[in-house]
Amino acid sequence: MLNRPSPAMAVAMTALVVAIGGTAAADPFAQVAKAIKGTKIKKRSLPGNRIVANGLGGAEINESKLGKVPAAALADNATHAATADTATHATGADDSAKLGGLAAGAFVQGGGNHIAIRRTLPANTPKAKLFSLGDTGEISYGCTSGFAILQYVNSTAQQQDVSISFIVPNAPHATVDYSAQYGAGNGTIFELGAQQWHVHAGSDSGQATLDLTASWNGTGCVFDVQGLSTLALT
Repeated sequence: MLNRPSPAMAVAMTALVVAIGGTAAADPFAQVAKAIKGTKIKKRSLPGNRIVANGLGGAEINESKLGKVPAAALADNATHAATADTATHATGADDSAKLGGLAAGAFVQGGGNHIAIRRTLPANTPKAKLFSLGDTGEISYGCTSGFAILQYVNSTAQQQDVSISFIVPNAPHATVDYSAQYGAGNGTIFELGAQQWHVHAGSDSGQATLDLTASWNGTGCVFDVQGLSTLALT
């Protein structure tokens, strides 16, 4: 009568058969593994290192369930990212719309105001303000018997970039006075039967190019102002 092998002997023999038979002998175990359904595996029981490296693709992942990658938090503000390749040159971007430190509004670019002023004064009218030339000074006018009066005064505390070319109509091409700048409190005044001024003024507030003419008409004085200005004439 033969003795039955002990359980330990049975396990050892099975392992020996598997070792000798290789895949063919292990095939029953593989078939059993294939028969195990995912629903039978305990939730959260498989670690990530049990998955083949790079074994998961779009078919296995529901992208709509993925959250925002932490490093991408700033991407929401990347509206102008396409032009960011020039950002390294943006050190002076705040001044890029300026010329010599002056904003675009300080220059006449076709958007200036057209100035057209006519004033008449009777004889013996004392000199008074015609208009303030923005923040660059003041133009005054007056009339005596036979003479028209024009005056510019820098009424500010700083030197102003005001240029005045003064021409006597009866002496063609004769420039009587020309000055590119006037210091605080300085100015020029003329009393003549007829005179013409070309005035150019500029400041941080804007600039103006004006023609002023004045003449005695026999009973009083006539003054005309024409030009363009982004300075406020008040």
